[in-house]
Amino acid sequence: KQVTRYIGSMNGKDFKGLAQVGPLFFPWFQPHLTWLWMAGAIPTKLAYDSKYTDFDLRYRHLQKATIAVQRLFHVSLPSAKDKLKVHLLSHLPDNFRIWGPLSLYAVEIPEQMNGDVRKAIANSNRHSPSRDVAWKF
Repeated sequence: KQVTRYIGSMNGKDFKGLAQVGPLFFPWFQPHLTWLWMAGAIPTKLAYDSKYTDFDLRYRHLQKATIAVQRLFHVSLPSAKDKLKVHLLSHLPDNFRIWGPLSLYAVEIPEQMNGDVRKAIANSNRHSPSRDVAWKF
């Protein structure tokens, strides 16, 4: 219940974990879609993991995994076959080849600095907030 309540505020790491273990722990998953969900966990793992030795092999595995997930979508959920997100999945291997694993360009960590900066501004004398923030860091 908590996962569905806060699903809009999930970050990439939360989504990766949910994608990999969701069908095992949540009884509201439809049993006939469990294989689709589990197949979706494979490209998720391949796209996020930054520990690999052969980049080209990882790229080829990601290509095969995304094609398999798209085919499962077409078979399991025919109404979703023309959805944009299913099509965008086909671009995942090329994006991986260009920019690397998703974990390398996640924004969760840099955005945590916003809270520190906001706190430093709130504790400044407001005459020169940029200088006060710079001194805090």
